[in-house]
Amino acid sequence: MMAEFINWIDTAGSPQSQLLRAERFAAGHTGDLPLLLGSAPYFRGNPYQDLLYQRFGESGMGVFPLNPPFNLKALFALQDGWRIGLHLHWLASILDSAKSLDEGRERIQRFIGDLTEFKERGGKIVWTVHNLIPHDSPRPDLDRELRVQVCKNADLIHLMTASSLPLLAKELPIDASRVILAPHPSYQGAYPDYITREEARKSLGIEPDEIVIVLFSALKAYKGIETLIEAFDLLRTKSHERIRLLLAGASDKTEEAQALERRCLAHPDILIAARRIPSEHVQIFLRSADLAVAPYVRTLNSGAVMLYQTFGLPVVIPAQASLRDALAPESFVEFEGEGHEALAEALVKGLELVRSKITETVTKHAEGLAAKIVSTRFAAVLRERLFDEGGKK
Repeated sequence: MMAEFINWIDTAGSPQSQLLRAERFAAGHTGDLPLLLGSAPYFRGNPYQDLLYQRFGESGMGVFPLNPPFNLKALFALQDGWRIGLHLHWLASILDSAKSLDEGRERIQRFIGDLTEFKERGGKIVWTVHNLIPHDSPRPDLDRELRVQVCKNADLIHLMTASSLPLLAKELPIDASRVILAPHPSYQGAYPDYITREEARKSLGIEPDEIVIVLFSALKAYKGIETLIEAFDLLRTKSHERIRLLLAGASDKTEEAQALERRCLAHPDILIAARRIPSEHVQIFLRSADLAVAPYVRTLNSGAVMLYQTFGLPVVIPAQASLRDALAPESFVEFEGEGHEALAEALVKGLELVRSKITETVTKHAEGLAAKIVSTRFAAVLRERLFDEGGKK
């Protein structure tokens, strides 16, 4: 038979076939009938979920991707013989292709109706809050309405930092007694990491004495890249050092993004790779860098920031507690506002961090957030709060 990633194929019988595989793998760890957790949506291209669930089987929980995502009716027939929970992640695709406000509201009503029926059948729901509102949402009011309803129906709400709670409480009806905390795991082991700094720089044509500031993320308008370029040009007037800006990540190919790419290509001190970066090449861009930057202002958590710290990089971030609390102490510089002047000043201070040789501290912090640690603890809390407290069906 052909070797395929069968966990990601939407075939007849899914999610039952996925659930049965998860049951067998989890039971192989404990010898007992496991608890089962459907995850929706499950993104294979993003290592976050693989890292978060890494040790769930050892705790007696089997995780299966719900294919297609949010087709909750497919779970109803399975609930008579299994103890099933539902782990919701990013909700954007529920509304993605809605052509009007009315269609969007109909989708919300249908989805919440399915959630309600799932709960009435004994199902349990946990929601990981990745962001306040999707960054490039065309209808933020609809997205907010969806999140309010999910928040009301979730048995547990997973936040990555305690400081996220007051931020979310301004927007959502969150009951603090239903909140569980588990940090974003570091990306140690998720990407190849064997290349040396010298080899990485040779690959990109970067000289040994250049200081490199990196943004490794999807190149989209909301990422603040235009502001970053203006800040970088201002930084160059304030420093006598040789500084490069390195941008890497898939472009959304909008007219704005393409204009931005052309501007970067014409800039003598900016290197841009506006494409999807293969996993084995991530190390080249991050091992070449001295300082990382997250120029976007509207965010709650950032996988990119955790990736930077995994590679030992200090980082410049917006002044937001939910980001700050995830990082190694004294490994970051904050900026306030959306103007390029504030970001440029933060970059100046970031260069001081580079000179302070903080890499070892950052790396140790990332080791403390390794997936094996975060996943084991999260699995224990989730099992106790989602299943054991509610008792068996």
